[in-house]
Amino acid sequence: MSEAAEEAPEKEPKEEKKCESAGGLRWLITYADMITLLLGVFIILVGSSSVESQKFKEMSSAFSRVFSVFKGGGGEKLETRAKKEPVVEKSGYRIPGVTVPEQRFIEQIEKGFKEEKTSGRVVIMPTEEAIRVSFQDRLFFKKGSDDIVLGSEKTLSKIESLLFSTNNNIIIEAHTDASQPEKFRSNWELSARRATALLSALTKKAVAKGIDSLEFEKRFEVVTFADTELAVPSDPLSYKNNRVDIVIKYE
Repeated sequence: MSEAAEEAPEKEPKEEKKCESAGGLRWLITYADMITLLLGVFIILVGSSSVESQKFKEMSSAFSRVFSVFKGGGGEKLETRAKKEPVVEKSGYRIPGVTVPEQRFIEQIEKGFKEEKTSGRVVIMPTEEAIRVSFQDRLFFKKGSDDIVLGSEKTLSKIESLLFSTNNNIIIEAHTDASQPEKFRSNWELSARRATALLSALTKKAVAKGIDSLEFEKRFEVVTFADTELAVPSDPLSYKNNRVDIVIKYE
């Protein structure tokens, strides 16, 4: 073996490539960031959708309160909400249990019968279940009679417009004073005749407008009280005890 070969330097062993742990797992950091961002976006989307849903419900409720006095126009039921919310009138007087649509309906009635209300011949009494419009009997009848007077046409037309604007159920209540009627056996008979006479007059107006009489009358109840529920208990003979009440139920 030659000396040159013996003197040749030995080759250094190749260094083994080492796997850097930080560099090798760098993709995992990016993946975790992406998952975190996606989770954040998902939470934002869910939160936004629930807020919009709530806003939509509030908006729907607001629109229904404003526009559902007569659902879809004339001849529809007056809508109410399951939970009654009190309404404050312009005067500041609170009517317990009366909702916004009902309050607007009451205002329409008061406006329609403003003349009769001012003269004391009509009293409007809203409750939680219905609107009671009390008419003095002299608007429709002469003392002790069940014949509707000719001068009642104007008031009957107002009642007609009121009842035809909604298909809610209606009660006609007739009351008398404690005096003994001349033409009838009792005040029970007189009040019954007056209630049915008023219903008959309203039915004729409905038929004239092409409404079936049976379909119209099935919304009504006729109730007679004679002199058992006096408006002025301290004066059983007061003319104010003679009245016909039209009760419009909210539902």
